[in-house]
Amino acid sequence: MLNRRFAIILSGCTWLIAGLFLLFKGVSYLLLALHGMSDHKDRPLVLIPFLSLWTGSVQKGIIALLGVSFLLGFLKGCFILNRSVTRIVRHICSLPLTFPLKDLYPKAYYFLLLLMIAFGFGLKLTPLPLDVKGGIDSFVGFALINGAIFYFREAFTLSRSKKSEARSKIEHSHTKK
Repeated sequence: MLNRRFAIILSGCTWLIAGLFLLFKGVSYLLLALHGMSDHKDRPLVLIPFLSLWTGSVQKGIIALLGVSFLLGFLKGCFILNRSVTRIVRHICSLPLTFPLKDLYPKAYYFLLLLMIAFGFGLKLTPLPLDVKGGIDSFVGFALINGAIFYFREAFTLSRSKKSEARSKIEHSHTKK
């Protein structure tokens, strides 16, 4: 059985772990592209050469690509994933004080999770250049990490509101005496 605060933290940890995994995978793709170790010679790099023209070197092009991925991930986290976190937290707070793990998310959310995992595997199998794959994985990883922060913030807010309620109950009981 889960309590609400732990369920929100668990959701944040899930997003954080997935985000770190994707970020690591994206950076690994970019490092492979940098060192020319790609076994995909038929798929030349697209983004890094373009960004290298603007930045002056391949290394700075990769840093620029990570910067763009970070910015887009931050924006996606703030404007899209934040709403998703709010919906899930509302769902969790509508559950009883303790509930089973299977009730953590609405049924449609499990379908969405499977769809996102399938998209990730599909991306791995597509013949895209490594720098494009690295940019996409980094972008999604940054977005999930940002979304995880919203979960942790909600858990902290829930914890503080519980303490405030407890304090007001204690103060109210003292004023009755």
